[in-house]
Amino acid sequence: MFYDADVYSFNNLKAVDKTEINVIEAVKNDVLNKKVIEDFIDYKRISGEVIQKLYRDTLVEFMIFLQERMEYYKVDKIIEKIDSYSEEELSQLYAKAKMKET
Repeated sequence: MFYDADVYSFNNLKAVDKTEINVIEAVKNDVLNKKVIEDFIDYKRISGEVIQKLYRDTLVEFMIFLQERMEYYKVDKIIEKIDSYSEEELSQLYAKAKMKET
């Protein structure tokens, strides 16, 4: 299915829906970062340079995977939210998008 980016955009969400998407983005940025990996290594008391590097390298790759998954989830939620809008609201979004084309 094709989704028009001018219609299915974060900017077209209602305020309450933007808040939910902002929470997803905050989790992605604040929780899934390299600082958390270092905290985990410290928390687990992982010692030794080689072992720390193995943990770090593996966890960084996993974190990147999770960040990508969060991005897909965020897009899916935007689509879900806009799809739940009334026919009138959707018509207005499509009309607004069509005006951008001209």
